[in-house]
Amino acid sequence: MALRPAGRRLTGLCPFHGDSKPSFMVNPERQTWHCFGCHEGGNVFTFVMRVTNLTFPEAVRDLAGRFGVSVTERRGGEGDSRRREELLAVNQAAAEFYEDVLWGDRGREGRDYIEKTRGLSLSLAKRFRLGMALEGWDHLARHLARQGVDPKLAASTGLLRSKRPGRYYDLFRHRLMFPIRDGQGRVVGFGGRTLGDDDAKYLNSPESPVFDKKSTLYGLDQTRKAILAARRAIVVEGYLDLLSLYQAKVEAVVAPMGTALSRGHVRRLKGLGREAVLVFDGDAAGVQAALRSLPFFLAEGAPARVVLLPQGEDPDSFVRTRTAAAFMDLVDAAPLMMDFAIDRVVARCDGTKQGRAEAVGRMRPLLRAVSDPVELSLHVRDLARRLAVDEHAVQAALAGADRPWGREAAGEPDQGQGPLPNKVLDTLAVAVSDPAARERLLESGALRELVGEGRVLALVEAIESLDEVAGAAWPADLISRLTDDQLPSLVASLEERSVREADRLVEDLVIHGRQRQIKSELAELRQEMLEAQAAGDEARETEAVARARLLQRQLNNPSEAHV
Repeated sequence: MALRPAGRRLTGLCPFHGDSKPSFMVNPERQTWHCFGCHEGGNVFTFVMRVTNLTFPEAVRDLAGRFGVSVTERRGGEGDSRRREELLAVNQAAAEFYEDVLWGDRGREGRDYIEKTRGLSLSLAKRFRLGMALEGWDHLARHLARQGVDPKLAASTGLLRSKRPGRYYDLFRHRLMFPIRDGQGRVVGFGGRTLGDDDAKYLNSPESPVFDKKSTLYGLDQTRKAILAARRAIVVEGYLDLLSLYQAKVEAVVAPMGTALSRGHVRRLKGLGREAVLVFDGDAAGVQAALRSLPFFLAEGAPARVVLLPQGEDPDSFVRTRTAAAFMDLVDAAPLMMDFAIDRVVARCDGTKQGRAEAVGRMRPLLRAVSDPVELSLHVRDLARRLAVDEHAVQAALAGADRPWGREAAGEPDQGQGPLPNKVLDTLAVAVSDPAARERLLESGALRELVGEGRVLALVEAIESLDEVAGAAWPADLISRLTDDQLPSLVASLEERSVREADRLVEDLVIHGRQRQIKSELAELRQEMLEAQAAGDEARETEAVARARLLQRQLNNPSEAHV
C-alpha cells in the first residue's frame, strides 16, 4: 500500500475497508498503525496477521524470513522446531508424489472423476494442487523410502501406519487427494475422497504437531485475498463444495476439515472479514450443525449468518443446476445466526404455556453467550414478542447467568464487551504513553481497580509485565504481548487519544485508590478494636485507635491520602 508523509507520521488508504480518503496512519516512532475509519490498529505483527490471516507465530516467522532474521522458538526448544520442519518436509514430499500420480499415466481415473463426474476443470485442480493416492497398500511408503524418509517420521504425520514393527502401509489409498496448507502455504495435512466404494467416503490426516483440525481452514491459502476484499467469508462443509463455488467465481470461501466448526475455526474466521456466512444443507442435520456452531460465534463476538439450502441441495449441486448469482442471492439475504435460532425455536413452539416456557429454556444457553448488552436486550425483546411472553419474564429466566445486563441490574459496573467509559480510555491512554504516570498508576493499584475484572484486565496485566522490562518499546512491545484479538486495535487507538488534564486524572485516581484502601483498613481496625475490648487488651486497643486516627486524618485530607 502507498503511504505519504503527514507531519511526523505516514498516511494512506486503509486496506481493511472501503477507504475513499486517507484514514490509515502509521507512527514510525511508536511503531504502530491505526485507522480512524474502521478503528483497526496495532503493530507490524498485527498488520501482517490482519492482511494475511496468519497466527502470531506464523506472522513472526513470515517477517523473519523476509528480512533474514533468525527466530528461536521457546516452546519446545530448537529440537521441536527442527522436528516440525521435518514433518512439513515429509508432507511436502507426499503432496508432490500424489500430484505427480494424478497428472501422470496412472492418474486417468482421478482426472476423469474431477472433470466428468464432478464437472470441475483440470486447471482448477492444478491451481489447488490436487493429487491422487493409488490403489494398493504401500505406494507412498515405498516412494518415501526411496527418498530416504524415516518411516517413523512419516507415521508421525499420519501418512503411514504400522501393524507390526518394521512394516508400514499407506493411510490414503485409491483416493482423490486434497493437500491442506497453512497460512504460509505449507502442507500440514491431507483430505482424501474415495474413488471406489469405501464406506469412509472422506478421510483426513490425524492431528499432528503441524496439523490442528480445530483451527485449520481448507482453501484459505488460495481464497484469503478474495475474503479480505469481500470482508466476508463463506463457509461450506466440504472440499468439493469449495471448489465448485470457486469455479463459479464465488471465491471468498473456506471449509473446515471435514469436522464441525470449532471455536478455533471461529477465531480464524473472526480475523478474516466483517462476518462469516455459514452454508448448510437444508435437512435436519444442517439445522443442527448451524445451531451447534452458534455458541462459538457468540463467545468470540464474531458476527455470522446462516444459509440453509433447499432440501436435497448442497453448494456443489446448487451452483451446477442453478447459477452463482442465485447462490449469492441466498448469501446476501441470509439471516443473522441468532435470528435464525429464534426462528427455529419459535417455529417448534406449540403456543401452549408449557411450550413457550420450553422455547425460552432452549434459547437460554444461547442468550447467555451474547456478550454485548445492547444486542442481548434486542434478542430478549424479539424472543418475548414472538412468543407472547413478558420481556421481564425472559430476563428472569436468565437469572444467574454471568451477563452484562445482570451486573447492571445489581448496580455493578459493566466491564463486558460494550463500549468502555471515557474515564477508562483516558486512563489507559495515559498509562500507555506516559512512563511516570504509568508508574504511579501501577504502584497505587489504581489501574487494576479502575478496570475491575473485565476484558481489559488482560491489557493491564500486559502493561504490568512490560513495565518491568528494561528498554521496552512502548506500545509496539505491549501489542505483541496481547492475545485477545480486540486489544491491539484498542492500544493503537489509545495512542491517538488526546487526554485533557492528564496529570489531574492520574492524581485523582491515585488519591481515590488510596482512599478506598484506607476505608478497607479502617474497617479492619474497627474489628480489631472490638476484639481488643472483648479480650480486655488495652494496649492492643490503644494501638488500633492511634492507627485509626491517623488513617481517618488521611481520609479527611485528600492531599495526604497518597503520602
